Amino acid sequence: MVEIRLEFSQHPDSLKSLIAQYKSIYVVYDVNVSSYVTEIFGSDTPKLQILADEENKTIESVMSICRWLMDLKADRNALVLAIGGGVTTDMVGFAASIYKRGVSYANVPTTLLAQVDAAIGGKTGVNVDSFKNMIGVIAQPLFTFISPLFLKTLPEREILSGTAELLKTFILTIFMIYITLKATRDTIINSYMKGVKLMKTNTRLFSILGAVF
Repeated sequence: MVEIRLEFSQHPDSLKSLIAQYKSIYVVYDVNVSSYVTEIFGSDTPKLQILADEENKTIESVMSICRWLMDLKADRNALVLAIGGGVTTDMVGFAASIYKRGVSYANVPTTLLAQVDAAIGGKTGVNVDSFKNMIGVIAQPLFTFISPLFLKTLPEREILSGTAELLKTFILTIFMIYITLKATRDTIINSYMKGVKLMKTNTRLFSILGAVF
């Protein structure tokens, strides 16, 4: 089973304590969050600013990240930190997964859509021509750091986009729970109808189950 590690905090600066144990950190961030990155990370931390939009979500952009890591002589112990929206986490995660056959990376999603979808589950990749996410891999980040304070500066359109994805995820989750409960109910009822002694003698339990489902 794949472990998905989520770290929640009301304070974005608590990221410092989370990454304190890592000695070699390389930060790749969207230009839109440059003020946050400058505040959190000192001049000693290698940083690469990128323009993270669909037009630049290409294999060339990923190779630029890899070349940057090469120029800095990042080794297999490196932790690459992606700070930005879904395009940022997609590209940085992909770059980390192929650099030196894979180094560790972590996500700091700063949009609602990225926090509820793009930065969760290890999805990475880039576009090819007009086709979205045609090249990529599933590579789980060490962690995904989620702070609602990042959302305060988002435009309404970004909030609505993320809310729609959040609602979809909620509905699908509830539907899967319903399917599981229904299957459990059907199994119990079928066992009862076949004369399983436990269910046959405990009619009160069966009545309760019938009322619940």
